[in-house]
Amino acid sequence: MPKISNSNRRVVLAKRPKGLPNENTLRLEEVGIPQAGEGEMLLRTAFLSLDPYMRGRMNDAKSYAEPLKISEVMTRQVMTVSMDDSLRRVREVFEKHGFHHLLVLDRRRVAGVISDRDLLKHVSPFIGKLSERSQDLSTLNRRVHQIMTRDLVSASTDDTVESGAALMLQNGVSCLPVVAQDGRPVGIVTARDLLRFVTNSD
Repeated sequence: MPKISNSNRRVVLAKRPKGLPNENTLRLEEVGIPQAGEGEMLLRTAFLSLDPYMRGRMNDAKSYAEPLKISEVMTRQVMTVSMDDSLRRVREVFEKHGFHHLLVLDRRRVAGVISDRDLLKHVSPFIGKLSERSQDLSTLNRRVHQIMTRDLVSASTDDTVESGAALMLQNGVSCLPVVAQDGRPVGIVTARDLLRFVTNSD
């Protein structure tokens, strides 16, 4: 039997082209293979076809093909913490998983966001150093609700990539939680994810 790979290679839109697409338009990524949920199946793509109709999907404008939606570029695996979790717990999650943003849940609904920058602002820089004191360690006992961003700016799966980027720029945020109608999280999009679709930078 052929050996089954543990990774998935996918071709994604790296940035919206102006004029003809070039070698920087698409990007090859290697990610983990997701687990199929209840009522789902996991399929293997044998061939990839780049058809002319796809050119219209690269633009956020009326076309016979729909523009790219946030649901097509968002990260579906989101890391969450609760309102009453300690900053010690938040630091552990950041260090273990390497994410830069965590969604804060209140009764399973998104209530705010906490970033690695928020954490750095509110814990002592002397933790883990020779000069560490008990009061430095006590900063890790603070709770998420004390430092999280409460003015939530979010998107839905039906929003376009370009409208999401505009929303982030208007509000000065670095990520967009993607939430369902009932407020539960379904994904997250960061500034880096969106800007590579709507700007000319790599």
